[in-house]
Amino acid sequence: MIPGPSAQQYIWHRYMLWGAITGVLFIIDIASKQAIQNAVVSFGYQLSDPGLAVCIKAVFPGFDLVFVKNFGVSFGLFNNIDTAFSQQWILSGLAFLITGYFVYMVKEAQSMPMIWGLGLICSGALGNAFSRLRDGYVTDFIDLYINLEQPMHWPAFNIADICITVGATCYFIGLLRHERKQGKTRITP
Repeated sequence: MIPGPSAQQYIWHRYMLWGAITGVLFIIDIASKQAIQNAVVSFGYQLSDPGLAVCIKAVFPGFDLVFVKNFGVSFGLFNNIDTAFSQQWILSGLAFLITGYFVYMVKEAQSMPMIWGLGLICSGALGNAFSRLRDGYVTDFIDLYINLEQPMHWPAFNIADICITVGATCYFIGLLRHERKQGKTRITP
């Protein structure tokens, strides 16, 4: 009989999966933001313009690629805080603290969706923190909207925001599934 992996190997595999998810999506996020910034510069705009917002390409009705500077958090929340220094360093510091805590949580995760969720959340948090420290803002570039009498736009967002949202969903689905298996949560109709 072939013995199964030891507990230490099992934890190591968790961290390898988490690291791969976090690393790959971090790189995709940073590369996509850089591509949008390069496109804006190629159109002759200056990234140093504080109020710069540009529509780069209308992909199809309801979806545009844009360039928007986000000084707040996901989906532009807290974008109007006046002290840019505190935004840049406090929000980045918070992202690093959360990531540190999530690294610990990988060991405690009870299911694959929880590990995937933690990797997705960390990649998004680190991607936005990196952008904030490098540029002083986060580049948002996905613009979804509905054309009614007047267009209704969802706040612009980026790959990191998608990772955070999908990651939180994966984590909580994994948590609920685990608790249901343990008989701790009963879902009644």
